[in-house]
Amino acid sequence: MYADAAPFSRTVSIYLPLASRAIPIPDVNREDALLVAILRDVNVYFGTDKVRSEDLSSQILERLKDRSVERKIYIKADARARFGMVKDVLDAIHSTGIEKIAFLTDDGNRWH
Repeated sequence: MYADAAPFSRTVSIYLPLASRAIPIPDVNREDALLVAILRDVNVYFGTDKVRSEDLSSQILERLKDRSVERKIYIKADARARFGMVKDVLDAIHSTGIEKIAFLTDDGNRWH
C-alpha cells in the first residue's frame, strides 16, 4: 500500500512494508516528531528537508538542541529501498546517541 509521505512532501509516495501486527504510534503525528523518510530512489528526508545520509546525524543533533524534542526517531522506509541505504541511515541515527527508533509500517488499513 502506498502512503502519503507527508510531512516530507505532498508529491512523494512511499510503499511501506506490510506488518500483520502493527501497533498504532500516535506520537508520530506530533509537530516536533523526528521523522526520517527513505525513498525507493535512495533520497532521504529529515522532516521536510531532503538530506544526504552523511549529513543526517548533524541535522538530528541540531534538532536535539531543543530539549523538548522527544529523543526518538520515526522512520518511513520504502519497502523497495536498498538495505544499504537503510543501514546508512540507522548508523547515522545511532551516532547521535538516539536508541529509540520506530519503523512505520502498513497493516493494510493505515500506517503505524
